[in-house]
Amino acid sequence: MIKSIMSTKLFIALSLSILLLGFRLVSHNYSSVPFPGESRDEYSFSWLGLSLLNSGRPLATSGLSSYTHQYKYINVDSIFQSFANPNPFPLDYPWFDHPPLFGFIPALYAQSKGVRSFSDTSVAIIRRPMIGLFVLNIALVITIATLLFGKTSALLSGLVFASTPLFVISSRLVQAENFLVTLFLLSIIFLRLFIVKKNNYYFWLAVVVAGLSTLVKLSGWAVSLSLVGLIFTLNTPQKILRSVLVMVGTFLFFILFPLYGLILDWPTFVSVFLTNSGRFFKDGLNAFTQLVTHTNITRDFQDTTVLFGWFSAFSLILAMRSRYLYILVPLVTYLFIYLIFGSQGYGWYKFPFYPFLALSIGVVLNRALAQSKLLVFVLLLILVGGSQLHRYVPPEIFTNYIWYWRLFCLGALLSLMFIKRPKSIKIMSLSVLLIVLIINIYTVYAVNITSWYEIK
Repeated sequence: MIKSIMSTKLFIALSLSILLLGFRLVSHNYSSVPFPGESRDEYSFSWLGLSLLNSGRPLATSGLSSYTHQYKYINVDSIFQSFANPNPFPLDYPWFDHPPLFGFIPALYAQSKGVRSFSDTSVAIIRRPMIGLFVLNIALVITIATLLFGKTSALLSGLVFASTPLFVISSRLVQAENFLVTLFLLSIIFLRLFIVKKNNYYFWLAVVVAGLSTLVKLSGWAVSLSLVGLIFTLNTPQKILRSVLVMVGTFLFFILFPLYGLILDWPTFVSVFLTNSGRFFKDGLNAFTQLVTHTNITRDFQDTTVLFGWFSAFSLILAMRSRYLYILVPLVTYLFIYLIFGSQGYGWYKFPFYPFLALSIGVVLNRALAQSKLLVFVLLLILVGGSQLHRYVPPEIFTNYIWYWRLFCLGALLSLMFIKRPKSIKIMSLSVLLIVLIINIYTVYAVNITSWYEIK
């Protein structure tokens, strides 16, 4: 890797610039893309939090058969004048689809803005906390990479996470997985600090965060399992005791959810749990292939940054170092949770992979710069940049520029064959990185309410 010689002030300035870029990108058209109502979970989480704050009764909308639904026309975001989903909302009490913790985030913000009724929970309001959460997650990605891999990898990882269109648009949604990303990253940071500083304070912070993750969504168990995996693979002192403490501590938090169900309505709680566990596994044995090659949010949204990220993660396995485990163990752990939980491959189920894929890409790009591997950046341009541009240059238009493409391919091949000076390779690599960044920024700004429904 490149030994970073940049000053702390420059690093902070560049980090803040990346945070500002992420803020600008995620804020652009945040209330219209994705279209309001495409995922009714956004309203459901918000209504859950509001009902708990206002009356202590968990009331929200669900499509599960475990409830006796009361159908209501709640015209939030003028949804019944749009084409997103014209059916009435099935309102259910007590609502047990997911643990309740995440619902307080959009609800508390909405209440601070004077929202008291469900019909006032427009996405323009409830998505605003998600903007702040995305900026926080960028900062956490940069922090992890700084602790593990140095400043250059940190900036590259943060830039990838902050500018990739799929990551940016996904982060606007009021989905529990976006908060799960925050807790996942925090737990890894605390564990790393515990290992480096030998201070139990950080260990217990990691345990608390892991426990809270299970109250955000049941897939949050991946956080505590990742901590256990890291404790064992890194040969942490007292690894058996530490692992037991992580699992017991997490369970003590998790048990609050069944107790919550026991107090409110245990038969309904059990029925919802069984219905969720028996949901149709749409992707079947093709689940991993779909995860790697098929990207979606509320609809299909092709972004091959994910594929490049998986390639990068695989390359880290081949060049194994102990610090890579902080990326690989969470990826593998959440992968198995993802496969075990099954059901349909909704876009938000994949969100917790994204920061670790961004970290993988940042580390690989840094290595490529250090080792003068121009091929990595050429592949980045063709795979990621080409995929993004394909939306705006379909084959019938591309045919008119075919000779430019052929000359580009020839030039790329000749560059790989004959350019050997490290300085020249570094300049070309950074130029490619800048081109891909510009393409990503253009893509985010180009996706508006009209083009959203034309994207394939």
